[in-house]
Amino acid sequence: MVKNRARINQFYYADTLASPAYRDIVTPNSDTLYMSAWLDLSETPVRLTVPANPQNRYYTVQMLDAYTNTFRNVSNRSTKQQAGQYIIASPQWKGPTPAHISVIYAPTNTVWLIGRVEVKGEADLPQAVSFEKQPCPPKIANGTCS
Repeated sequence: MVKNRARINQFYYADTLASPAYRDIVTPNSDTLYMSAWLDLSETPVRLTVPANPQNRYYTVQMLDAYTNTFRNVSNRSTKQQAGQYIIASPQWKGPTPAHISVIYAPTNTVWLIGRVEVKGEADLPQAVSFEKQPCPPKIANGTCS
């Protein structure tokens, strides 16, 4: 995935629904857009930004460690439809963080993020893609949303 989709610490965004040819994730949902990123936390933490969600569209960003154990999910359920910023850090990281940013400590320096965005039928696909790629989509940055 890192060779063909996106570099380390960047999301790859799918803008079509999964078909039987989709092989990135085993048994993908057919009503979901996927995004994926591999993180390397060995040098520095990364910031995950999730958008405000006034339409109450289901989304989640699943965080898996190097052994593919899920250690955290950030979703519309946990954010209560509000925008949010999180620092994903290595188990050893110690550093200052602004009060409005939550720190999530990963159990390993390698983390796989799998994001999912609900699509309510073919007619909803453009709106789901727009949500996924809005000005501050779920993404990783060393700075702020751009």
